[in-house]
Amino acid sequence: MYFKAGARFTAILSIMLQASWIFPMGASIELKDKNPEAAKAIVEGSLKKLGSSFKYKEDTEGFDYYLTNTFFNVYTYDIYISSYDQKNTVVRVDAPNRMSFALADVIEQQEKITNYPHKYGEKSLLLGDATTLISPGLGYIYANSKSPFARENIWLIPIVHFGVDALLFWFGSGTFFTHKFDPFGEGAIATATLMGTYRLAFLTKYHMQMVAQNRMVRLGYTFRF
Repeated sequence: MYFKAGARFTAILSIMLQASWIFPMGASIELKDKNPEAAKAIVEGSLKKLGSSFKYKEDTEGFDYYLTNTFFNVYTYDIYISSYDQKNTVVRVDAPNRMSFALADVIEQQEKITNYPHKYGEKSLLLGDATTLISPGLGYIYANSKSPFARENIWLIPIVHFGVDALLFWFGSGTFFTHKFDPFGEGAIATATLMGTYRLAFLTKYHMQMVAQNRMVRLGYTFRF
């Protein structure tokens, strides 16, 4: 009973933390002298170059085209393509954090050479996974430091991670208040279960983010942020 309650509690915390940064940010670019069909070809070429599979939505929400990522994908996005006059087209990208701006930068560089001021290096997947298993807060810091996807302030989420970690350690060490505080004795199994589940909840997320960055870096893209 206590383990079920603990698992539910950990799942709720994980969902709340995940939801705290899944709300999309939007970035738009103008493709001059391109109609929606030409802009669509540019967007498709950019996504294929990144190895990102996508699908078109039947309900375009008033735009000429609306495409989104498929389920198994290291990139998460909604892209809207629409002309605003007879000659030019606007492409809007909605994605978590600054991935929207990074993808917009990639699409723009598919059409022309644009030298943005920021260039990044590749992330070590082994090091990133290891830091996430040690602490999701450390994993977040590693994945988002020197990254085109990072928010302007990368410290709030790690602080929350560290706080949740401490809370789970406290709950688990007392086996949900049924025993005395004993993290290495009676509370060891509950502590390991709670903290292990919490780490696994973010391992894939941060791993995929690093893979997404490495693909862009290998292709030589530059970024506005």
